[in-house]
Amino acid sequence: MQRVSDVLSFSKNITELQEKQMKFKAFLTDNGAMLLEKRFLPALDKMGKICHIYLTRDHAFFLHNLLNGDGIQSIAQFRKEALFDDYRISSQNDDRIAFAIDLSLLHRALRSIITIYSEFSGSHSDGAPNL
Repeated sequence: MQRVSDVLSFSKNITELQEKQMKFKAFLTDNGAMLLEKRFLPALDKMGKICHIYLTRDHAFFLHNLLNGDGIQSIAQFRKEALFDDYRISSQNDDRIAFAIDLSLLHRALRSIITIYSEFSGSHSDGAPNL
């Protein structure tokens, strides 16, 4: 598995992963960004630093601590519609892609994206509009 910085470009409007014959492109929805940023990533980050993401045609899975078998294990399964719009995936492995990601880096990137998005959309980071 390669480092996230090598294969993942994560942004509020578009997420794209391209390496060899694997391609993933989707628009992260407002609800998906808030769901990950406020609920799931903080909880997963407390359990450990690395998480595996498994993408299929219909779902995104966040798999935590399944490979070494020590301690708490967690699986978060999301239908693609819960997180993304315009979800496209292709690979030579039946359109499935898996990779490891540093949760603290993903969480920090997501917080930055939400802050930037809220500044451009005229609202505060909590979603309240600027008056």
